Amino acid sequence: NALQRLEDLNLSFDNLNKEYNLFLKEFSELEQRLERAEKLVSGLMSSQENWINHLKYYNEFKEKVLGNVLIASSFLNYFGPFNYEFRNEILSNIIMPQLKILKVTFNQDLKIVEFLNSEVELLDWYFNGLPNDQTSLQNAVIARQTMNVPYIIDPQLQCITWLKNLESKSQTLFIDTVTSKMFQTIEKCIMTGVKIVFENNDDEIPDVFEFILLNNTKTLSSGKIIILCDDKEILLHPNFKLYIITKNAKTNIKVEIASLLTIVNFTVVPVGLEDQLLNYTIKVLDEKMENQRIESIKTKGKCDILLRELEDKILDMLQTDQETPLVDSTELIETL
Repeated sequence: NALQRLEDLNLSFDNLNKEYNLFLKEFSELEQRLERAEKLVSGLMSSQENWINHLKYYNEFKEKVLGNVLIASSFLNYFGPFNYEFRNEILSNIIMPQLKILKVTFNQDLKIVEFLNSEVELLDWYFNGLPNDQTSLQNAVIARQTMNVPYIIDPQLQCITWLKNLESKSQTLFIDTVTSKMFQTIEKCIMTGVKIVFENNDDEIPDVFEFILLNNTKTLSSGKIIILCDDKEILLHPNFKLYIITKNAKTNIKVEIASLLTIVNFTVVPVGLEDQLLNYTIKVLDEKMENQRIESIKTKGKCDILLRELEDKILDMLQTDQETPLVDSTELIETL
């Protein structure tokens, strides 16, 4: 009886010990879940503040996006030939008052260059030789983003120098004469996405470029675009772009040709030269501060990209990861 009693007690002890270990394991898991829950709540609270601010920003942006886009599109299509002062005059005295009459809302302090480009991209242009004045920045935005072929008036060769540096990393063909095999060369560039920079020394634009200026295109059912040239169809690569540059400040293009182009006047004017000299003086006198400014823009650009990626990842996990409880999603908590 005593041995049986001892055996029963040992068995009971083993069972209680197993229950105790199981309890400790569950208690440890609950502690970990509690810790994850606290991190989850803390992370969601901090993200909530960002999302509220973003929501407020995007609601305001949505209300004014039509007006802002109208201003930006008119800027890209019509402002290129004019100098900086006249562009501001057109914007302040014609376009904005007309939008107010039509009750179209827009940002009163809209900065068109920053609206159409990121700070990091603008900094990259600066590193590649683009003068850091507002006139040059506006001209670069128009040249890069216009849907028509940009015809760039560049007497001081600032634009061609910048383009050569900028496009050195990509496939770009720089030409200044038209040969007998020019059409075949252009056709190959269109299909392979090689950019063409044509340095034109005459008021007349060679006829070989006319079909590109006409921009007679057709979209296929696959989404690909072909450009039509007489009875020939050429598959248009999305990276292809044609720049036409002239050093002649008093160029005289035919009206029917000019209507197919976006004229961009890169001629240096006093206000642009003042900005360039001021930026150069600051760089010379306080090189350390200028380097800090550049590094700050780089860091901000990287942080903005990372933050956008993380926010998209968090929202994606909150929407799709329904089977696993949020408190057990370690990837979500780490991302937060």
